[in-house]
Amino acid sequence: MVILPPKSRFLFVKTCFYLSFLIIFANEVAAQKKQDYVVISDSIFSHGYIQELPLFPKTDIQFKFRKREPFKTYRIEEISEFRLDKMLFQRKQVSLQGEPKTVFLELLSDSVKNASIWKLNMEVNKYFIITPDGPEELTKENYKALLLKIFENEELEPLLEISNLKDWPLEYVSKTVNTWQGPRTFTKAVRVSPMFGFASLQNKFIIPDTNVPFKFSSYSPTIGANVELFLNFLRNVSFNIGGTWNAVDDQITKTYVYGSSLEDSDFFLDYNLYRFPLSGRYYLDLNPNKFRVFGQAGYELGVLSMDNSGMYVASRKLSTIVTQEKPLPISSNYSGIKLGAGVEKYFRNHQAILASLQFSNLQSDVEDSITALEFLVGYKF
Repeated sequence: MVILPPKSRFLFVKTCFYLSFLIIFANEVAAQKKQDYVVISDSIFSHGYIQELPLFPKTDIQFKFRKREPFKTYRIEEISEFRLDKMLFQRKQVSLQGEPKTVFLELLSDSVKNASIWKLNMEVNKYFIITPDGPEELTKENYKALLLKIFENEELEPLLEISNLKDWPLEYVSKTVNTWQGPRTFTKAVRVSPMFGFASLQNKFIIPDTNVPFKFSSYSPTIGANVELFLNFLRNVSFNIGGTWNAVDDQITKTYVYGSSLEDSDFFLDYNLYRFPLSGRYYLDLNPNKFRVFGQAGYELGVLSMDNSGMYVASRKLSTIVTQEKPLPISSNYSGIKLGAGVEKYFRNHQAILASLQFSNLQSDVEDSITALEFLVGYKF
């Protein structure tokens, strides 16, 4: 029995680990490359390589068993099923413009018992739903009413109203039917909301040439927009990115003691504040498709663009008064937390009015900070 020294044992174990990783990785790559298959004459199941997806009216399949072999052409009558990457196709008989056609249909969803949704790949794709009664084409004119009838759930109507005749919306409808537990608010995956409102802003900074902290409070209208991306199937968790703009032009006086002097100062601030929040929202239905409330939390960046700022100072020491004008070197860049809560009122077209109360607490690299408490009203498209 050979006993390796500690360093050699470590190198041996390390080498075995990397070799195992490479073998697993190679097998995984090989499995991914060999996931294409065809079913020939309804019985011979063969893995290999399919050259490309045949777009109707083309129905021939170019297939080869090994990578270095030439492709062989198979007619649709010879192949009952094939898989290209992760897409599954089956040979089906459908009616196109009143004429029967044998075509390859791509399976989009079979989550609903006795009802599956398929796509005919062509320059302008066609969609079909297949039930025990046979296949029926889904058209822009009939698909909403037809799916509502087949799925036998009238409460799906709000979802069908916002579902286009496309791959993902049809898959989403089918999955919703399969997981139905009761009414809930249906919304598009991406929503845009312009907003306006009113904000109470507070700037905190150190008065120049002193160590005296100072708070400058002002009010400003808020104009902004929010883009919302829903992240989950229930559409009650979303990621939000947006921007807001505030304009401040205000002044305030303050008397304070610094050293042996009594300072009378007149501060004036004229700036634009741009904020860019990144946040998440969680929604709770009060009345599905009519009212929902949400909580919001996230991170916000702030950029302060100063137009004009400064202070007039009158220093009183004994019987002497000295006046002077000083600049206010306030920080430009801020970051911090954003919190909020709101309510949404939905309409028949699934657009909504929203009202929210938002709070931001932003800090600079030095001791400057900005807090904002604002009420916003928006319209969600």
